Amino acid sequence: VLYQLCLSVPKDSPLYGALKNNGDTTQFSRIYPDYVFVEQLPGEGHLRYVVVDAKASVSVKLNHQVQVALYQMVLRDVLVDMGRAESLKAYEYGGVWLQGIDAPSMFFLDGLTAHVQHFVEHEVTKVLSPEARDEGYSRQRWHYSERCLNCPYHAHCAAETVQTGTVSAIPHLSLLQKQRLE
Repeated sequence: VLYQLCLSVPKDSPLYGALKNNGDTTQFSRIYPDYVFVEQLPGEGHLRYVVVDAKASVSVKLNHQVQVALYQMVLRDVLVDMGRAESLKAYEYGGVWLQGIDAPSMFFLDGLTAHVQHFVEHEVTKVLSPEARDEGYSRQRWHYSERCLNCPYHAHCAAETVQTGTVSAIPHLSLLQKQRLE
């Protein structure tokens, strides 16, 4: 078992392909899958792995599964980049380990991985375009909070919060509390 393995998307990964083709300079941050289980099955000359991510949640959600699928795709690309893809192969499933449960909930990745790959290759550039950002920003209902501190738009949003006099300026106010006050 590998725990919180730090992975970086290789620069020649297919995940970067569409972004580079559109002149986008977006970069993936490092990822840290909670668990990568590795085993060798009898009669197979290679190892197999499965990515499992731990979540403090009461149920498995689609976004958890998408995250595991993306982790598995990145690990695949790292192994290709290292020349190890033939000796270490992914299982066709991934898992989410929920808090207080004895074993992870496993799910097949086939269809999900295809959708995530399609989104990254064909849709993410549209979502991240300056036009989409500006259009979305003008219509976006947002809430400035301490969760925003690491965001690259933090200074802009902090200034706008003060300038507009929104209740988001109240420290430690949750989104639900903001909505009730408005």
